[in-house]
Amino acid sequence: MVLRKIIILTLLLLAFLYAGYTAIAGNRSALWDIVSGKCVPEQGKQGPQQTCAQVDISQGLDHGFAVLKDNATSKPFEYLLIPTTRIAGIEDPRLIEPSAPNYFEDAWEARRFIGKSLGTSPQRDMIALAINSMQDRSQDQLHIHIDCVRADVRTKLNENDQTSGSQWKEIDLPPPNHPYAVLRLVEDSLANTNPFRLVAQGLPGASGHMGLMTIVVVGATFPNGQEGFYVLASQAGSAMNAHGEDLIDPECRVMGR
Repeated sequence: MVLRKIIILTLLLLAFLYAGYTAIAGNRSALWDIVSGKCVPEQGKQGPQQTCAQVDISQGLDHGFAVLKDNATSKPFEYLLIPTTRIAGIEDPRLIEPSAPNYFEDAWEARRFIGKSLGTSPQRDMIALAINSMQDRSQDQLHIHIDCVRADVRTKLNENDQTSGSQWKEIDLPPPNHPYAVLRLVEDSLANTNPFRLVAQGLPGASGHMGLMTIVVVGATFPNGQEGFYVLASQAGSAMNAHGEDLIDPECRVMGR
């Protein structure tokens, strides 16, 4: 009888835990709930942030952002840049307005948190920022992944350096080798460049279908010593996704780990 009760209680507990996990996993507003319900309120209290690594609302909530450590065990070094205003994702037209916050620049500056997690600062060409398309994301709150670039993608970009330039060009990346267009930027920061606007205004048909686009920004140091970035973009199709996160390596093997 006692054993039977133990078994029943164990099954009930497992069912409860499974139900809780399913509710969390199925909540497409989980990131927004964390930022709006925890990170922003904590910003008004004395003491360090408990939930987010950083919250900046100095320009108001509509132009603010939070940096949150991804809690997935498969992503030990990854951080997420999340606006402090409700923006579903890449399809939001506000992102390409002239007065829009430059979330990619904020994400690039937040790369320092990866160094804290790794215990050493990665070189700029080891860092990638990625946002997935509307149909290839799990959350309906804009978030930019901040992590290490895949080593083979980094090698391919370096090999491609002589043919890429200030115009968009197609590039063949290692598997899963979905077609990407690449643009070479010779700028040491993204302060004056909004990648959302670059894609919308530079790639044919992108402005009317931004929800289908994925964008990845990879830091670069070019052969002549100049610093810059590679901006990569791809569009989802009927038999193809647009999951820029595929170009990221959460294990950071590009650092020889």
